[in-house]
Amino acid sequence: GHASEARLYAEDPVHDFRPSTGRLHAFSLPGGEGVRVETGVREGDVITSHYDPMLAKLIAFGPSRQSARRRLIAALERALVAGPKTNLAFLHALLQDEDVARGTLDTELIERKRKALAGPTLDPRAVATGVKAHLGHIRREIERRRAGFSNETHSPWSASDGFQLGPPRVLSLPVRVDGKEKTVALSWRDGGLTVALRDGESGTFVEAEPLSGAAILHLDNATLVLDGPRQTEIRWPDHAGEAPQGDGPNEGMLHAPLAGRVAELHVVPGDRVARGAPLLTIEAMKMEHVLHAPHDGVVDRVHVEVGAQVADGQLLIRIGEDGDARGGDGEGGHAEGNTRADAPAGEGAPS
Repeated sequence: GHASEARLYAEDPVHDFRPSTGRLHAFSLPGGEGVRVETGVREGDVITSHYDPMLAKLIAFGPSRQSARRRLIAALERALVAGPKTNLAFLHALLQDEDVARGTLDTELIERKRKALAGPTLDPRAVATGVKAHLGHIRREIERRRAGFSNETHSPWSASDGFQLGPPRVLSLPVRVDGKEKTVALSWRDGGLTVALRDGESGTFVEAEPLSGAAILHLDNATLVLDGPRQTEIRWPDHAGEAPQGDGPNEGMLHAPLAGRVAELHVVPGDRVARGAPLLTIEAMKMEHVLHAPHDGVVDRVHVEVGAQVADGQLLIRIGEDGDARGGDGEGGHAEGNTRADAPAGEGAPS
């Protein structure tokens, strides 16, 4: 017979397979005929940066290679994992790739098809489902609190149909989808709620159909939509202490993309760096991750030291424009430094 194994990791395929941490709010890997599951974690466990990010192995076997592959695909479709980002959807897509199905494999297959295998960064149907579910969850919580101090069973404040005199109600609402800010348009017509997302090319709002059969998981301040192997997180923006994103005056702020330990610093305040130059190395989950300069400039401040534990989103380094750096003491002037475009990235560290 034949056997095939898939290794489930807490990592983000969309962002260079970066390890992911957090609590496993849901974790169910059903077996079945011809399927073996090996794991050392369970629902409720916290995945930290101190250990290997592998969560489980799923092994399927059958009389032929194709039967083993199909069984493994079905096992991944039945899996339910929520919390840290995982490669579950990536594995599912990889096993269905035509070259993998035919067995015509090579060492560059994943890199060549990486974008397609990682899947779309945003599924409008999942966003619409999550927004509606999150609003419903908030409404139920408000109604539960209202019932605690009022015995009125038919309060007008309990209505959720968006009724108003005049045209239908339309509300523009900022949301965070998998950590990125998006804007949705909510409209109430005939007592029902519809969700539209802004199209990236035209800038207009396009109505999105909700998913049918998706699993919904409500956390304290977020809603997770589980559509087969794919997970989408919806939450309202929390601007307090939030790491700046995108271009603008904060583009020189380098924040930690994951929790870990500072293994090496490649620059000091006053160093001139070119875009892409290595700045520091973070060690997490038995891997080293080199962070690079987002643009040319001068290192203004280094907020961490070697050996320090950093949290996801923590400010690490500030890079100013030439002439804008203040040096290590922040009292004006800047020290001359060497260009670090070719500084070593650390032995064995990925570029």
